[in-house]
Order: sequence, then structure tokens, then C-alpha cells
Amino acid sequence: MRLTPILGAVQGILGGTFDPPHVAHLVAAEAAYRQFGLNGVTFLPAGAPWQKAGRPVSSADHRWEMTQLAIADVPYFDADDREVRRDGWTYTADTLASMDDDARVLLILGADAALGLPTWHRYEEVLDRAQIAVVPRPGVDPSAFDSALAAE
Repeated sequence: MRLTPILGAVQGILGGTFDPPHVAHLVAAEAAYRQFGLNGVTFLPAGAPWQKAGRPVSSADHRWEMTQLAIADVPYFDADDREVRRDGWTYTADTLASMDDDARVLLILGADAALGLPTWHRYEEVLDRAQIAVVPRPGVDPSAFDSALAAE
């Protein structure tokens, strides 16, 4: 994972479609929790994931239930349903804007998702509001994230 040093209490956020949540999600959350000394990691299932438009996705309620089951035995993991309850497309910028202004957030992204960050709706707001931890993925050069942001 790459990240500039963090000081003080920080909450990890791991968002996604979670269709279904799987071991790699749990491993990424666990690694971030331990490596960065997070207060905990909150899983945020996307209500209507705009990046999956036109593709079949299980219902938001079903994905919410699967996410709760996947994290049930880990005391420092929790789930937040604000995206599942939101009408319309789900955007990370809106989710971060709905959090307390003084909340310190570490957004945990797989390297593949991180490379696409410049295509996200209001991605500059995401970068202003959260620090980013990039989890390595096979076949994705970790330095490509910095290059993708620099190209914008």
C-alpha cells in the first residue's frame, strides 16, 4: 500500500459493489487496519454503482446483507448503509461530503480502482476529503496511480 504518513485517529473506508464481498476485500481492509493503525474499517456497499451501468448487479439490499455477513466476526469492521439508502447513482464524493467535516478518512482502493480515480464524478473532491491507500493488484504497476493523477 502507498500512503503519506497519517497522524491521529483515522477511519478506513472500503467502498464497492460487493457483489459479492470476497476474501480480497477482507484482506485489503485488514492490511490497511493494521498497517495504518486505523480506528476501524467501514464497508460501504454502493447503492447504484454508476460504473456498473448496463451490467447486471444484485439488488442493493442483497449486497448490503452479504456485506454485513462477511464482516460480522471482525470487531473493528463495520458497515454503513448510506449509499444503499441513497436514491440515484452512488458517488464517493457525495458519500464523503455527507460525513462529519472533522472526520479523518482513509479511502482504501485496489490499484485497478485507483487508476480509474480521475474518471470518477468530482474526483478532486474525493482527493481533497480523503487520503488514499492503494492496495496492490496483480498486473497493475503501483506507480501508475501517481502517473494517472499527474496526467489530469
